[in-house]
Amino acid sequence: MNNEPLHGHQDLNILEKAALKLPGISGYMTKEMARDSDQRIRGYFSDRITSIKEELHGFQRRRTDQGRLAGLDKLERINMKLDRLRDTIRYSARGYSGLFDGIKVNEDKLNQLYVFDLKLKSHIDSMAESFKILLSKTGKTADLDSVADEMESIADNFQQVIDQRKHLLEEGI
Repeated sequence: MNNEPLHGHQDLNILEKAALKLPGISGYMTKEMARDSDQRIRGYFSDRITSIKEELHGFQRRRTDQGRLAGLDKLERINMKLDRLRDTIRYSARGYSGLFDGIKVNEDKLNQLYVFDLKLKSHIDSMAESFKILLSKTGKTADLDSVADEMESIADNFQQVIDQRKHLLEEGI
């Protein structure tokens, strides 16, 4: 048996380290770690969306307090879309076959899943940037409408990427 240290696995407990060294078990452990990584990635995405929602809610509250109600309906629509996006991401199936579940992992599809995750990050970043633009608008309803339309479009595109990711998972990883 190879006595080299397990590079990159310093945080594993002794049982996990032993399982990585036992023949036939390492692949299962690696798969389970990939599942955990997928769950952490989805948690990160949903937390980012929650952060955007909180800022949007604060913006809506300030406009309401100022009596500037025009355009708030569009912002509320975006808020509802963000709720759906966040929940879809947070509660979607994990991106890797389970430990000992007998389903072989398709590495190409797993790589496609990671590409989708990079797209999701790009869309979240775009949404956050659009929101910064929204916050910088001083009050013209036309500006608010324009930026709100842009944010809604980004949210819709984001939903399409999530749907594609979900379809990939339904085909089996």
